[in-house]
Parts: sequence; structure tokens; C-alpha cells
Amino acid sequence: MIYRGSREDFGLHVRFFCGKEKGLDSLVNEIVRDFGLNAVKRFEVGNGIVVIVSESHVYCRRVDGLFRVDIYTCSRDFDEEVVQNGFSELDRKGYSIFNQEMFRRKKPDKEVGVAARISEDDYFAADLNLKSDFGKRFYNYFLGFGTKGFEEFAYEFKRGVPDSATRVFYSRKGIVVLHPWPEYSFASVDVEGRWLIAEINRRFNLMPREKVKYSV
Repeated sequence: MIYRGSREDFGLHVRFFCGKEKGLDSLVNEIVRDFGLNAVKRFEVGNGIVVIVSESHVYCRRVDGLFRVDIYTCSRDFDEEVVQNGFSELDRKGYSIFNQEMFRRKKPDKEVGVAARISEDDYFAADLNLKSDFGKRFYNYFLGFGTKGFEEFAYEFKRGVPDSATRVFYSRKGIVVLHPWPEYSFASVDVEGRWLIAEINRRFNLMPREKVKYSV
């Protein structure tokens, strides 16, 4: 298990590969149950499933004959002990779990605006301070994907609170999951897809991609 970050950082993000001939839908159900996640909605997108959970999402998809899983949530109940217990349950059920990685997302201040993490496997994760001009511009860029030929799915968490919906944008170019916390002036965005990440780098002049890199 590779672990980065501390409890003083933002939400906890878990990444791993999983192998077992039981099907994607069954795996998603097991993950939601074994990691104690409060699932409220699921969407089938491309070769995977996005599950909207309290405080963010789970994304499971097929990659080279395996299942690639990302879990990200800011729930205080989702901590390192819960993750280890979840892995133990999956292992007990016969799932092969490997390449586990767990890290705390960075919570940017107003001066920084955006804390981005770019992985070498074409996965981009960022947390945004919406009180920052840069963070707000970043957020609005992704919010506009619904008018750029992407299929859009949405789940409204807090009725009556503007812009509180978690949105999933999907096309053959990749996938975007955008989750705002309007009452706290923060948002998170997760992106998978080489073309999309290259476009983000060009538009916002982020640092070159490395295996693990935080940049602003």
C-alpha cells in the first residue's frame, strides 16, 4: 500500500486494481458495501460505472482485462482504517487486490486556487477553491462540458442550493466527474483520458505530467 498525505489534508482518495471473474456490477456492489459508502445514484458510462456517494463518487471500469477503481470522498467516516477493512473484506471474498494507493487530496487556499494531481496513467484529480478567480475559472471550464458534445449525468444533493449537483460528463475522449460544495466554496474534479488531460495542461499551463505531481 502506497500512502501519501495526512489527516490535515482534504478528502481521502483510494486507487487500486482488482481482478475476479464476477462482473463489474457485482464488484461495485461489494465496494459500496465493504467500504461503508452511502450510494445515492449510479450511472453507466463507457466501459465503467460511476456511483455517486455522500461527499463525492466511486468510479469502476475495465482496463486491460482488470478492474480499475477510484474512490474519493470527504466523509469524515471514510478513513484509513475503513479502507484497510474494506480491502480485507474484498480479499476474504476472493478478489485479488493490487497496486493499492491511498492519498489525501490537497485543500487549496484562496491564493493558490487549484491543487492538481496528475498521474502517469492518464488520471487527473484537482480540488478547487471557488473564492479564487483561478479556481472559479477552472470550475466553470469543466461545467461547460455539457455543451461540448459530452453526455451529461447529474445528481442534485442539496435542493435549493445553487450549483450543488454532482455532474458526470462522458464522451469517447474521456470522463469528467465534477463535485461542488457550494456552502463551503470548494469543488473537486476528476478526469480520465489522455486527450482531456493534455487539453487541460495546455489551457491552464499546469506542470508537465509526472508519476505523481501536485501542481498549481
